[in-house]
Amino acid sequence: MLVQRISLLMDLMSPDESWNLFKSVAFATEALPSDFETIGKQIADKCHGLPLTIAVVAGLLKSKRAIEDWENVAKDVKSFLTHDLDE
Repeated sequence: MLVQRISLLMDLMSPDESWNLFKSVAFATEALPSDFETIGKQIADKCHGLPLTIAVVAGLLKSKRAIEDWENVAKDVKSFLTHDLDE
C-alpha cells in the first residue's frame, strides 16, 4: 500500500500582519486603548508569525482588560498557552 504524504508550506505573518490579526481579534468592535498597543505588539511578536497562535492568544485576552494581565502574558506567551485557562 502506497501512502502519499502531502506537505503544506505556510508563510509566517510579518510583524505588521501579526499585529493587525491580533488587534482585530482582541479588539474586534472596540477602540484600542493606547496603553494596550505597545504590549499587544510585543505579544504578537512573541507568537513568531503563527496565525493560529496569534488568534488563540488574542482571543483569550479579549476578555481581559487589565494591563497587568497583558504584561504577564507578554513575559511568557508559551507558558500562557500551556497553563490552566481557568486560573
